[in-house]
Amino acid sequence: MQTISKHKKENRSLLYEITVMAIIHYFFFILYAICTTHIPDIGGMKMSREYAPVSVESKSMIGISGSSSRKSSSANSNQSSKHAKYEPGYPKISRTHYFPTRATEKEMAKHDRYIVHGILYTETLKHEYIAKNWRVPQVEELNNPPLYLQRKVCVNILMKNRSVPYINALMMTLMMSHEADERDKNLNTRFGKGYRLLSYAQLNIIDTERRLEFLNYDRLRKKIMNLPFVKYHQPFRASVITSNYDPKNRRLNKMEEYIAAANQCMKSNLRWCIIMEEYTVVPIDFLKALQQFVIAPLESHILVHGTPEKYPDDEALMEKMSVLSLFSTTNSKSGTRIQIHNLDYSRDIYDTDRGKLNSERRGLGLHRHKSMYEMYPDNGTDDDGDDEAYNTAMLFSTAAVKTKLIPMLQDLRDKEIWYITNGYSDDSRENMFNLEAEFRLYTGVKRYHLEPSLVNRIGFYDEEFDDIEFGDERLGISNWITDTRFLFEAGYFWEGKDEYCMQPNGEWIEDAYYNDDTKSSCEQN
Repeated sequence: MQTISKHKKENRSLLYEITVMAIIHYFFFILYAICTTHIPDIGGMKMSREYAPVSVESKSMIGISGSSSRKSSSANSNQSSKHAKYEPGYPKISRTHYFPTRATEKEMAKHDRYIVHGILYTETLKHEYIAKNWRVPQVEELNNPPLYLQRKVCVNILMKNRSVPYINALMMTLMMSHEADERDKNLNTRFGKGYRLLSYAQLNIIDTERRLEFLNYDRLRKKIMNLPFVKYHQPFRASVITSNYDPKNRRLNKMEEYIAAANQCMKSNLRWCIIMEEYTVVPIDFLKALQQFVIAPLESHILVHGTPEKYPDDEALMEKMSVLSLFSTTNSKSGTRIQIHNLDYSRDIYDTDRGKLNSERRGLGLHRHKSMYEMYPDNGTDDDGDDEAYNTAMLFSTAAVKTKLIPMLQDLRDKEIWYITNGYSDDSRENMFNLEAEFRLYTGVKRYHLEPSLVNRIGFYDEEFDDIEFGDERLGISNWITDTRFLFEAGYFWEGKDEYCMQPNGEWIEDAYYNDDTKSSCEQN
């Protein structure tokens, strides 16, 4: 009996020890859980550690630099934004990449396609094709020509021997926008593909190259210069060769370039004058949009508000508008600026702003793309809007060119020469001349701009751009200025899934009329 009693005591002692050890382990487990589990702030005191994601430092919408640094910081307890402070995978920087944001990479891809297609398109231009479709029309070829075929616009393209052949991309978009045979009931003859454009606009290329070692162009660019419907001008070549011209004063150079372009507008005796840079592209409906959304409204304003005395010189318009910019990075409806190098814009706004093909619009449940443009005034006569004056593509009335633009440019040129001759050289003299801003100040009349851009800027590799900090000097990228809303062509309003449809019995069939809403096989079955 004593032995049994002894074993019972030993068992109770062992059970007690096991129980105590379990309680101790459980206590430490609870303590560990408390220390490693997040507890909300109590009375403003943080009870646990939190870890913030590694982020790209966000810059302001106006002053963001092209290069961004990475930093790690503790999270702010009051931060409630659903967006991360960075874009995954960006910035992309290597010996061949420089993309601060996703938007810059997407827009650079478009830029590259324009350049590649411009080169390839130039290679396809044969003499027989040009002679048949792109000869300058003669007046006697028309019988009672309609008003929309009367020549009205003098287009001047400023070109130089840049590292990237932008002129080929621009001419590709201009010519491809009219590569359809034009037939009109008012015409007795079927004309070539470029007839409508050439009957409305005179095209000039102003060669502004002043660097002696770059005066000779490559074969592709010479092919554009030699197009029979383009008037090629070299106003500075002789002075560069004979006097070993110094090309360093950019302000003076730009003034003289604008004077050369303005003189061509005067010689053309056409009513409207466009001065544009070569690093631009135009949409497939350029001429139609120019007529409908720009020229027609301006001429209507002159007719309504002009008087018989003012009408010949378009004074009614000059009192309203100094210059119209056909390029803009302002979104007046949303009150935002298009800055693809900016993190906030790329992450939050870019996908809303960017131009979308009809196939994508179909997939997103949106209506077909429709070209619509509106003119907006810039901010008064102060300096608020001058950072939007990019001088990319400007439209003037020829009357304003004659009475205001040329006199202003000649006066400023003479003053600039005086400054240089008398040794007045400082940093301000080295800045690029801003024609849009200067002309607004000179006339005291508002500038206007078109939204979205009818002429889009793609000059990411523009060596003349002032502020290299917006790009990467090593790769030659100098800026990220472009209009993401621009769309060369919207394309067909169907996507891959539209090629097939399901019958009532659940069987899938191929829709032979997938690209024609009026003949859809799905609707017939």
